[in-house]
Amino acid sequence: MSNSKPAATAPGAPSPDDLWLAFERSARRRPGATCVIRRSGEDELRETWSGVRRLALAQARSLCAHGVQGGEPVLLAAETRIEWLVADLAIAAVGAVSVPLDVTLPRSELTVILGSCGARLALVSGAFEAERLIDAWPATTEDRLVVAFDAETQRERSDRRGRRRLHLSELQLPPGMRLIDAAAWLTVGASLTDAALDERLLSRRGGGLTTIIHTAATTGAPRGVQWTSAALLFEAGALGKALQLQQDDRVMLALPLTFAFARVVAWTSLCAGAELALPEGKTLRLNDLARLQPTIVPAVPRQLEALAVAMRQLVHGHGNVRRRLLHWATAVGTEVSQLRHQGEAPTGWLRARNAAAAAMVLGRFPAALGGRVRALISGGAPLPVELAEWYHAVGLDLLEGYGLTECCACATLARPGFARIGTVGRPLDGVEIAIAEDGEVLLRGANIMAGYDRDPEGTAAVIDDDGWLHTGDVGEFGVDGALRIVDRKGDLIRTSGGKSVAPARIEAHLQASPVIAAALVHGEGRPWLSALLSLDERPLKRFCAEKDIAYTDFPEVSKHPLVYRMVERVIEERNRSLASFETIRKFAIIDREFTIEDGDLTPTLELRRAAIARKYSKLLDSFYEDGY
Repeated sequence: MSNSKPAATAPGAPSPDDLWLAFERSARRRPGATCVIRRSGEDELRETWSGVRRLALAQARSLCAHGVQGGEPVLLAAETRIEWLVADLAIAAVGAVSVPLDVTLPRSELTVILGSCGARLALVSGAFEAERLIDAWPATTEDRLVVAFDAETQRERSDRRGRRRLHLSELQLPPGMRLIDAAAWLTVGASLTDAALDERLLSRRGGGLTTIIHTAATTGAPRGVQWTSAALLFEAGALGKALQLQQDDRVMLALPLTFAFARVVAWTSLCAGAELALPEGKTLRLNDLARLQPTIVPAVPRQLEALAVAMRQLVHGHGNVRRRLLHWATAVGTEVSQLRHQGEAPTGWLRARNAAAAAMVLGRFPAALGGRVRALISGGAPLPVELAEWYHAVGLDLLEGYGLTECCACATLARPGFARIGTVGRPLDGVEIAIAEDGEVLLRGANIMAGYDRDPEGTAAVIDDDGWLHTGDVGEFGVDGALRIVDRKGDLIRTSGGKSVAPARIEAHLQASPVIAAALVHGEGRPWLSALLSLDERPLKRFCAEKDIAYTDFPEVSKHPLVYRMVERVIEERNRSLASFETIRKFAIIDREFTIEDGDLTPTLELRRAAIARKYSKLLDSFYEDGY
């Protein structure tokens, strides 16, 4: 780390730790090159670096003309799209504070966030987001304005029985709130002179508070995590260095930009001058990957699980011969992967078999992803070891990282070509990690949050006097310096027999089965473990077709005796590789998916354990009663 004194900044000039300045450096280097690609159906919208800059400055004009002040919060509620990036840049340019908002959160949590942040302006995707905001926004401020990028929104209904359209004109506004579309919003800034805009851009607060991201709390109300632009730029630089990100890279982002992880990846790309590719929806679809041909693909484990299923179906298709060939090739790839992780290369007969497996089968997997992917990144939740092993076996570098919203999302990352399965990699440059006496992981560095918004007591509870962030996670270092996360400190289950069990690891092990979409392991103070299971509808439909079970609807079929017996066999198989005190003795199938809207999951798809346990307390208690 350099000890040189930073260059002085002229009075009134923006700080070097300034997000807008960082973006402009990239834009000046490549004005005519593509900055971002957005897929919508079969269409592709491309914007150059100079085009994104022009759009962001137009939004900045409207923010200034609307009277948005430096440090003022501005809500952002939209799917991952170009307009989101442009709005984020504009907010940074004028020195305001962006507050990403996931409108799929339960209404009670939305109301808490909206009431606490004090925003009077919201930029939203369309009518659906506007409707959710209008419903949950308490009348704590006057003259609230909602700006919608689109006039109409189409969304799936929660009962999966259809879709509905909603237009801005259908919405009923409460007193003190206005709603306009994007065209009217841009007209607001048309009268602002260039001189007035330039003065505002020069006077913004570089390096200071730039965003408040509300934590995906697994218990209690979400808390606003304050990021400074200095912290975010430090994180972007460290992550870009770890990934060896270059201008010829293309980063495909199929994650919501309300995720801290996705937000950091987007800014890392913007600072490095790499292209961003934005597919439609939140799924890693093979046709998107084939068309967009990314080099870096960040994802959460559930996306990677679905992608693995799609790739296997593409490669082996139908028929026992092709299925056996895939099984053989994957076994060969696993042997080779294990050798390479030990720093060795295959030789002799294994080398020959690997060449044959690659030519006949394994080479089709990288090709299915567009042929240019050099790294898949897993974050946001624990990565099942079996899933990581499969990706490496078929020749795809899957890198697991670790972090919290409180440290700008990423503190460690496996490096390309040096992944150690079962670990989350080594610390990013400039990030310190220590293990406390009780096993808790402690973090320190320039990427640590400024604090919880309006919560000094909460901040002091997690950041000590020496600047260490207490993560609440239990971890340990391997011999090569890679970190392994055991579990959340507060989530460890202690059975009545005195055994400590890490439920997240067992849940990931259960979810490695394609049929299990989500699992919650239970057993605190109990003699043994039980589980609540939610099933994946796609393999469930295939099973019903094979067994001639009439598929009426998801809740009804999930109760079928043959389905229960099938899941029972899956649990028996999964239990074989667990210690006796870790095995699942009893389980129940939940006749619906765990969802964010119902309060079961956080926006990063982590289980809200306490909420689920309260909801199913009678069922969980019944597991331990005679006669269940």
